[in-house]
Amino acid sequence: MKAIILCAGYATRLYPLTKETPKPLLEVDGMTILDHIMLRLSFLAEIDEVCIITNDRFYPHFSAWERKASYDGLQTVVVNDETTSDDDRLGSIGDINFALNKTGWNEAFLLINGDNLCTFSLNPAMSRFQRSGHTILTYDVGSLEVAKLYGVPFIDDRGKVTDFVEKPDQPQSAMVSIGLYYYGSETPALIGEYVRTAPSVDKTGDFVGWLAGRCNVYTHEVRPDDGLWFDIGTLEELEKARETIQELHTTPFASAAEVKAAIEQAVSDARTSTGIDNLLSTIDSPPSSFLDVVRILACHDPSTRAAAIRILADLRIPAAAQWVLDCLGDARPAGADASATVANVAADALVALNYAVDTESVYSHACEAGFRCRV
Repeated sequence: MKAIILCAGYATRLYPLTKETPKPLLEVDGMTILDHIMLRLSFLAEIDEVCIITNDRFYPHFSAWERKASYDGLQTVVVNDETTSDDDRLGSIGDINFALNKTGWNEAFLLINGDNLCTFSLNPAMSRFQRSGHTILTYDVGSLEVAKLYGVPFIDDRGKVTDFVEKPDQPQSAMVSIGLYYYGSETPALIGEYVRTAPSVDKTGDFVGWLAGRCNVYTHEVRPDDGLWFDIGTLEELEKARETIQELHTTPFASAAEVKAAIEQAVSDARTSTGIDNLLSTIDSPPSSFLDVVRILACHDPSTRAAAIRILADLRIPAAAQWVLDCLGDARPAGADASATVANVAADALVALNYAVDTESVYSHACEAGFRCRV
């Protein structure tokens, strides 16, 4: 399965910040928004290749990013849509069609807006997609007034989309689409048809409404307990995201410096019991931030992943639970003892992180939430 990240906008609402820097390459807690997205994608076992579509002005920026980026199991390709300003841009669906034609992809794909920042796992929605087909992610923004700024799907009692309205004057609910879409293998051909016949190819929501008139499209609701979502459209939202994410990644510590000291202590403690030397041999330097440890967690080597899980458990940062949950499906041995799997280590860590009172409850809650579990 593939993924397409839309990064071809010019983000004029964020000027002068984005005049020379594309919005997806703005930093939040020491990582670009694009890196936050890629890190989330690296926990989806189905995804093997990612297309980042951008414009001619920012193509060099993303090419430079690609040369430095490294995500285990993910190949990346940067596509230039050859536009130079808002006046000649292709529109969201036009860009998707351009990317699909350029890559030659003709299979299922995950579509993500490049200004999306989320703290929730993408795996439960993947499970919904595998059960039901085309799936869009939704989030309750808590206000009909706020919902006017987004695309609002009409949803029946089975979670099926019956219609979709972009930025409605009178939203029928505060449940909005958040720019994350799982599309089946027939979608590339349907997008080609849509581009040839639709009066506008600018809005992804318009395509969702068109698609829902031809086949089943379902929703996956992301609840506040699952994590947070930020649409980085204004300077205020960017600052809010920066403050919130940094707080999430340091709580219960008072500062990033305290987190760094706690990680150093956890690594030191782990040396005697978990084969931490194997972990340290795979990276350039010891982890010094919460996200450094998460990057290690994304590694495909099972003993390295297990070591990162144990460090996160020692840190007791609640935000770690949303990352460790994605490891419950990893049935590989966590080390020399084949009886201890990565999933076992993850379940123990989730108890330490107060996700559930015991490992049995961990698996019960996680499976119910749509995570893939190996008990």
